[in-house]
Amino acid sequence: SEEEILMYSGLKRGTPLLDVDLEKVARAVRAHPWVKHVTVRRQLVDKVTIKVWEHQPAHLASIDKLYLVSDEFLIFKQFTSRDVLDLPIVSGLTEKSPKAHFAEAQELLAELKPYQEFLGFVAEVRFDDTLGWSVVFEPGTVSKGFVVHLGQKPKRELVLTKLLIEALAKQGMDPAEVWLGTGHDSNRI
Repeated sequence: SEEEILMYSGLKRGTPLLDVDLEKVARAVRAHPWVKHVTVRRQLVDKVTIKVWEHQPAHLASIDKLYLVSDEFLIFKQFTSRDVLDLPIVSGLTEKSPKAHFAEAQELLAELKPYQEFLGFVAEVRFDDTLGWSVVFEPGTVSKGFVVHLGQKPKRELVLTKLLIEALAKQGMDPAEVWLGTGHDSNRI
């Protein structure tokens, strides 16, 4: 909020304009966890302007605690009850997980967006070294919510998931769990 940025800046009303250390103010504002980039400028005669660009949260990462992850794969702050956000959680990764897994999670979340209206909102994307990727969907247009296990190559399995859920819905079936791409036979569901 504007008030938080002002508090972080350390600026006091009435401070002479030329006494303001712009770089010091910028460093102080950058300490705010939501701040991605900041510019601080003097405006003659009596104004200091602070322009802030915030991190754009893409998902939560469950790594011993919940953290906010930006759309640029940057963990920028620990999630707290003050962060009123409805974002999918990525779990199963640790600080020691390859960076490629974090990127793959972000790519998978992006791939899932077009399917969410039909399959349901993505509540969680999980990684397991043995099972690969799994997705927990909240209720959607044709399902009451379910878990799909996509295996090690999840993108290919997303189309199959949609087709399978459509076919099952036509038969009046609503699975709680779907296993795809987890065995040696890639054609087996």
